[in-house]
Amino acid sequence: MPIRRVLMLVRTWESTYLELAGLARNSRAKCATKGLEETA
Repeated sequence: MPIRRVLMLVRTWESTYLELAGLARNSRAKCATKGLEETA
């Protein structure tokens, strides 16, 4: 397998992972703020 292809795959996985992590963080923050609003 050529190195260039491996690097491309790694970058793709990295961006996908970061995107998923960002989405998870956003949804968690939304749940937290919703919970705070309900208790307030």
